[in-house]
Amino acid sequence: MPEQTVVSAQLIGQVLLDRGLLSEEQLQQVLVAQRKPQERFGEAALRLGLVAEAEMAQFLAEFFQLPYVALSEDEELDFSAVELVPEAMARRYGLIVIKKEGDLLTVAMADPLDVRAVDAVRVETGCRVAKMVASREAVFKAIDRSYHASARLAKSIDKLLAGEATH
Repeated sequence: MPEQTVVSAQLIGQVLLDRGLLSEEQLQQVLVAQRKPQERFGEAALRLGLVAEAEMAQFLAEFFQLPYVALSEDEELDFSAVELVPEAMARRYGLIVIKKEGDLLTVAMADPLDVRAVDAVRVETGCRVAKMVASREAVFKAIDRSYHASARLAKSIDKLLAGEATH
């Protein structure tokens, strides 16, 4: 594991310890488990079931000074903006577009450090990307709701237009 990653993991772990989200024993457990598959600290803590997903997402948002979004069922998403990123890409990178303002896309993502995801969205859309943090579970539920809802809406509109054309 690169030295910078070890330092980051220890810093994140220490802050989680200081906030009472992990015990000293749990911190050591994550650090040991993390070295084996070369995964990130947060991923290891989640895999071990030591921290809840939403709690980790809120912590990461605060730690990296990014906005947190819960992506609840009633969260307003701009479907025309959502469709700028193909569903397969959204699923691959664990992200969803929330809105588009000018050439700026606001994207909720489970891994705010995934530079490849941000680059892929920028290349796909030609837009700048503003990151927000959400839990992985919330992102995938939003993907399911958004892409399937927009597909249903498109089919309904097509049926309506086809009905008007026959009258």
